[in-house]
Amino acid sequence: MAFKFSPNLNYVTFPSRENLILYELIKGSLKEIFSISLGGKKLKGYNLSNNFLAYILNDSLSIYDIKEKREILEKRLIPVAIS
Repeated sequence: MAFKFSPNLNYVTFPSRENLILYELIKGSLKEIFSISLGGKKLKGYNLSNNFLAYILNDSLSIYDIKEKREILEKRLIPVAIS
């Protein structure tokens, strides 16, 4: 997966095999503000807005509130069969 910028270009995420890292862009420098260790879990997807970082690890959806600097949701997703 590639890096993603927030729409206002204030934040950028970098995924790797080990971590998903969120940085804030401050005067041309990057400041790490959040990091999640994947710990062998599969990062299935993530998206970044001006206020939130949402990501799916294995079958769990998590949302990190950038302004509040805390996770506001962690919910296991239940697969649904589509016929």
